[in-house]
Amino acid sequence: MATVLFIDDDPFMLKALQRTARRLEPNWQLLCCEDPQHWQAQLMAQIPDLVICDYLMPVYRGDEVLGQVRQQYPAALRILLTGDSSKEVLQSASQNAHFVLGKPFNEADLQLVFQSWRQLIALPLPTVIRAWLGSELQLPALPAVVRALRREFSAEQVDLAKVAELLAHEPVLPARLLQLANSALLGFQRPTHSLVECLLRLGLQLVEAVVTLYALDVNQTADPLLQQKVNEQAFNKASVSRTLAQALGFSREQQEQLFVAALLSAIGPLANLSLVQQGVNMPDALDGWKTTTILTWYLLTLWGYPPQFVQWQLQSANHNTS
Repeated sequence: MATVLFIDDDPFMLKALQRTARRLEPNWQLLCCEDPQHWQAQLMAQIPDLVICDYLMPVYRGDEVLGQVRQQYPAALRILLTGDSSKEVLQSASQNAHFVLGKPFNEADLQLVFQSWRQLIALPLPTVIRAWLGSELQLPALPAVVRALRREFSAEQVDLAKVAELLAHEPVLPARLLQLANSALLGFQRPTHSLVECLLRLGLQLVEAVVTLYALDVNQTADPLLQQKVNEQAFNKASVSRTLAQALGFSREQQEQLFVAALLSAIGPLANLSLVQQGVNMPDALDGWKTTTILTWYLLTLWGYPPQFVQWQLQSANHNTS
């Protein structure tokens, strides 16, 4: 059972959040606070597992409140609610929020957050490392373009034309996807210049992975050559994984999942580049695991990727250290 604290000066929003959360998790303890100055008093000495806070409130902004939560309860999952998706707000929020959810929120948004929390507590991480990850590091929040894609992908009938239009707003992104869709790796005889056909060829999981890595690249100031090297290494690993899976007779779906999981192994090294750029002195290993591997587990889980992707990273790391 988890303890969730909702902070919002709007009582109607608080009731809506509590009502939705109660439907999803009837056995969890749900606490509400209308006064951002006294959120600690609402806890009554309890330790929150998740804190969901509005951005625009009197006296304190939501990201400032989550900064206080970060200091006092570093292991708590911190979520910011905001109707302002400007770059400035997202950059400010990224220092203290694990998730940034748009307003009005929907049930699927909370479901993703709750699922991510369940997966996080299942990771084989010592308490001290969990606290360190939660308090000391300014890790990137799930990129806004990925959140937008997930909303489209969650529809009963995915509108690929609408997805293509969404991707087209990022000038470099369609080129990256088309390059991959036309690569010899996928085995198509005819080239395509249609973004919709590209989406059909790649599949939604692979598109989401490519978009995530792209968003991490453009939202940090690390050396572009180092970023390119990390991405190329991950792509090579993904290609080898797919080839081996094919040779072993794995289904097309299994080949796809291994390829995507290997591609996502770049997340930890990319996050590490960002942390080094911030001046954080990163150790090579933590509790016997490579730090970049831990960052990959943590972010994949935090961002709600399927558990099998995290499991692949764990197995791969075990194999590499044996």
